[in-house]
Amino acid sequence: MGKVKDEQLFSLLRNFLLIYLPNQRHASSNTVKAYRTAWNQLLKYIAGQKKIPMMSVTFGMIRYEMVVAYLDWLSEEKGVGPATRNNRLAAIRAFITYASACRPEYISLSSELAAIKIQKKERFREVDYMSEAAVKALFAAPDTRTKMGLRDQFLMIFLYDTGARIQEALDVKICDLRIDKTPTVTLHGKGGKIRVVPLMKDTVQHLDNYMGAFHKGESAFSTEWLFYVERKGSRSAMCDDTARLRIQKYAELARETCPDVPERVHPHLWRHTRAMHLYQHGMDLTMISQWLGHKQVETTLIYAYADTEAKRKAIEKAMGAGLADAESVNYTVSDEDMKAKIILKRSIDSAMYILFLLLMGQCVLRGVIHEWLGIAVGILFVCHNVLNFKWYQTLRKGKYNVMRAIQLIINILLLLAMLLCMFGGILASQYIFAVGSGKMIELGRHLHLVSTAWAFVLMSFHLGFHWSIFSAISKKIRTDEKVKKVIHIICCVFVAVLFAYGVYQFADRRFWEELFHLIDYQYHLQ
Repeated sequence: MGKVKDEQLFSLLRNFLLIYLPNQRHASSNTVKAYRTAWNQLLKYIAGQKKIPMMSVTFGMIRYEMVVAYLDWLSEEKGVGPATRNNRLAAIRAFITYASACRPEYISLSSELAAIKIQKKERFREVDYMSEAAVKALFAAPDTRTKMGLRDQFLMIFLYDTGARIQEALDVKICDLRIDKTPTVTLHGKGGKIRVVPLMKDTVQHLDNYMGAFHKGESAFSTEWLFYVERKGSRSAMCDDTARLRIQKYAELARETCPDVPERVHPHLWRHTRAMHLYQHGMDLTMISQWLGHKQVETTLIYAYADTEAKRKAIEKAMGAGLADAESVNYTVSDEDMKAKIILKRSIDSAMYILFLLLMGQCVLRGVIHEWLGIAVGILFVCHNVLNFKWYQTLRKGKYNVMRAIQLIINILLLLAMLLCMFGGILASQYIFAVGSGKMIELGRHLHLVSTAWAFVLMSFHLGFHWSIFSAISKKIRTDEKVKKVIHIICCVFVAVLFAYGVYQFADRRFWEELFHLIDYQYHLQ
């Protein structure tokens, strides 16, 4: 730990957070935590900009320009909304006001920061939320054979079912749960507000599994944290940063099987998602407002400004089937159909890639065997696209960054190359189809070989973009964490060596000549 350069700054900050806010202002623990987070983030930002240790930050560095740059960084780099930005600014101003009351020399700094304008919020902005398919995919992502996977899965279920803010969920103790005829949980919200939220039947079942693994034998009146971490034999409440990292990890994994999963899945997104699903399924906004713990119903109106598709469905429901009783969203975490589909997809993909490699060695497997294997690959390729049809439905959704655009181009080119490969193979067939003769067969051969070369290269890129699947599989192996890391490192080294070998062979064999039809294919056909 380095020496503090400006002791007055950190001394005042300590008194502000530990004495002034909780004792004199009677601020809630959540408010103190929010102010602490804001200042911790600001000090780290200044230290990063100045390239100095955080302990070397001084009052002189906290100027108008620096605070504005920090707030802009929050909006542009971290992607926070106007509300979060304004809350951070309020926390900074509150401390500087306190400091200027203790030390008059800081009054001028307080005046400087007062000139920073509050960012206006849109009255009704579009709500970010997940589809029901994305929710199911995220629930299925954790490996529930492990304790950590079981905990992470139940945390996401709990956030979705209760619509709790992340801190509300992490503050829940066992004594806050009531599992009787009408299961409920008591949530302690912002400003000391308390609300009771019902738990759905599926959630109670997962709660039983979770309690059996993490709180076996605990009394219903226990004050133990429901979600905890254990270090050196001591338990403490899970922090929100841990929850955010875990949830984002599963989002990246779930996106491989469900393109609907957003690129950024944060804990608060579960709250928006649950509220929007309830609204779409017919729950009254007043009830949603009470369920979410909103102080004013107007705050809940953002869910009424849903996307046009939700409005269309609401109109159809109102004008068509009549006033049916609205039910809450029904989800099943142990979705055997989804798991079976994933296994089927991966089996088809593995078989297709293996057969494709065998077909590339045409000098070994020739004649009628080569044609039958080609038909098998074609059938598997069609099955692959049918099972991934949802991917085509997402092409018009979401924003396109450079990586997504590149992936789209490669996938489209691969699709075209495979179709041309199959078409050329049919024209060149001499055993199974035998539809042509003479020049048509020669044309089919050329088309087949050129498109096959392109398909081979494009499929290599396609597999490279899906490296995260293989990485995730290596991490799911049930063994010691150190062994997992070693296995993961071995996989990474293997892929790197394979990539280097591929580049070498591409250059050594002058593979581009086949891609651009620069060689005589008669050599390959003899």
